[in-house]
Amino acid sequence: MNRPFIWVLQTNSDVVMEYYYPNGLDSKVGNRGLIIQGWAPQLLILNHPSIGGFLTHCGWSSTMEAIGRGIPTLAWPIRGDQFYNAKSIEHHLEVGYMISQKDDASEIIRKDAIIEGIEKLMSDKEVHERAEALCSKVFKHGFPASSLASLKAFKGFISQIAD
Repeated sequence: MNRPFIWVLQTNSDVVMEYYYPNGLDSKVGNRGLIIQGWAPQLLILNHPSIGGFLTHCGWSSTMEAIGRGIPTLAWPIRGDQFYNAKSIEHHLEVGYMISQKDDASEIIRKDAIIEGIEKLMSDKEVHERAEALCSKVFKHGFPASSLASLKAFKGFISQIAD
């Protein structure tokens, strides 16, 4: 796989950074990718026209930000509501895929599963079209300024399609 990417590594994690960011990775990545350690301007990144997909744990805010920008999602949930959000992305809204279909984080995700998920997401034109269409339907008046407002907008959309 040789795709451009942005990879954000949270530095406040208890996990040793060398595990995720081995020595020499910068030189292997070269100009193909950008690795950010710490906070990243997620909304600015998702707003960029060259973004073709979003690999996320599917927390509520990240899920809404991807939907609000019409970005297809590759879901990698690890806890709590992330599993429900991920299932909604793949099975109900059909604007992305899950790396694993398990309901917990017990499965070790291998590199090949991530590569396969990225290639599947990036090559599926229908998923990209549905993501853009969903953005237009859910956030037709613009993206909400708060999580509560996005929850209300999404709830209103679900009520419309459920009727």
